[in-house]
Amino acid sequence: MGRRERCKPSTFSFALPLALSVSLAACGGAGEGEPIRVDVPAGASFSQIADSLARHDIISKKVAFQAYGRIKGASGSLKPGTYAFKRGTSWNRILADMRAGRVLTAKLTIPEAFDVFTLAPRIAQVAGVSEDSVLSVLLAKKSAARFSVPGPTLEGYLYPATYNFPVKAALDSVLTRLTSTYRKSWNASRQARADSIGMSEREVVTLASIVEREAKKLEEMPLMSAVYHNRLRIGMALGADPTVQYALGKHREHL
Repeated sequence: MGRRERCKPSTFSFALPLALSVSLAACGGAGEGEPIRVDVPAGASFSQIADSLARHDIISKKVAFQAYGRIKGASGSLKPGTYAFKRGTSWNRILADMRAGRVLTAKLTIPEAFDVFTLAPRIAQVAGVSEDSVLSVLLAKKSAARFSVPGPTLEGYLYPATYNFPVKAALDSVLTRLTSTYRKSWNASRQARADSIGMSEREVVTLASIVEREAKKLEEMPLMSAVYHNRLRIGMALGADPTVQYALGKHREHL
């Protein structure tokens, strides 16, 4: 009867602690300390992602993490974006979040009656660009066709609501969502109402923007709107201060 093969002690001393270490890293908890931001660019390889995680001390065994990710079939399915993990976050949690694209988000609130001059800083903060860059797009004549709204600019077409965007979302994607939400709101009923008073969609939005900018209080808007409609009906100039501001391309506080 042949001798039974035995595992060498050196194999146990190496393989068992390694397996235990990988198991703990893969199935551990949510980590410790403050969350650390990690940017995953579009097109980044799994090796580059692992490098970034190791560089931020979120994982400590880069090679083992890469091997584990490939075994789990996650190496080619991680989504780009900005994530946040604590040091020692389990590998399963990291891979699951990146596969699902659970990126950091930023909240953007578009209040009613806010003009583009006031909204530009908010949008700039979400998109990670300068306020002037945002304002140049919002006031550009070509932006109306670009975002499929009547124009003449994007004033009045940034639908008031609260939105969540990925951190560092592209400016175009932010404006596309705001204007597409507006387009959904301009339904057949609103078009019929505009037709009944002999106004186009663009004229309605333009007048609404003027009324919102001119009125100091919400309750003043119906009266202000009635005054302007009467002036339009008799062919009288509106005499509205906001139109001067837009003509000058500057924002001044309403007195």
